[in-house]
Amino acid sequence: MLCCASESLSKMVVDVIATEKKDEQEETLVSFPSPIVQAGKFLSDQQSSISDGESTALDGTSQCRRSVYGKPESLKALQYEMSCKEGEENGGQIFKANLVPDNYDFKFSTKGTLKMLDKRFYDAKKKCIKPRRGNLSVRSSDFFSSVVKYTESNDNDDFELYEQKPKWIFSGVLNGWPALKTLEVIKIECKRSLTMNWVTHWDSSDKKNNEPPTFPTTRSSEVRAI
Repeated sequence: MLCCASESLSKMVVDVIATEKKDEQEETLVSFPSPIVQAGKFLSDQQSSISDGESTALDGTSQCRRSVYGKPESLKALQYEMSCKEGEENGGQIFKANLVPDNYDFKFSTKGTLKMLDKRFYDAKKKCIKPRRGNLSVRSSDFFSSVVKYTESNDNDDFELYEQKPKWIFSGVLNGWPALKTLEVIKIECKRSLTMNWVTHWDSSDKKNNEPPTFPTTRSSEVRAI
């Protein structure tokens, strides 16, 4: 009787282990959405299918893995993204993106120097900005081609008597970070070549200024978007 019980028990244990292994194998087959799919929730199928290393840069050069530039979301998608609960209008985390000129690396092959970009954030082999870095570096043409004008609607103003000041929104995927896809541009600041202080080049809070944000034309050592 003991032998039979042992054999039955051994068989039960083996069956349990086999079932657990089968469950584990089935679990490993579960596929999760890629970061680009999550980042492109409201992007078109063409945008969300961008392959690794592909760029929407104006000259076709790969500048950042999984970045999306120059293809802003639709107005309906922006309205959803920009909608917020009452009392949270001024909320949100502040990010600072490092803007570099389009020809930032034109002397790298001859002199090994970069314009307004630290070498730590440059991929010398691929000749592009490294993705997913804390300083959020991006070429000026990529950034500003992704900035769109957005005006909030006032449900209490049926006759549109009060003019709404527009907001300027970055719509894309910044520096390859999936979460940084819909960001309000508040300021464009720069550092002059001979000074260490940040100077405001463009400010969204300026009531007299309804012009879109731009890259400074004056000589600067650093430029950032806030």
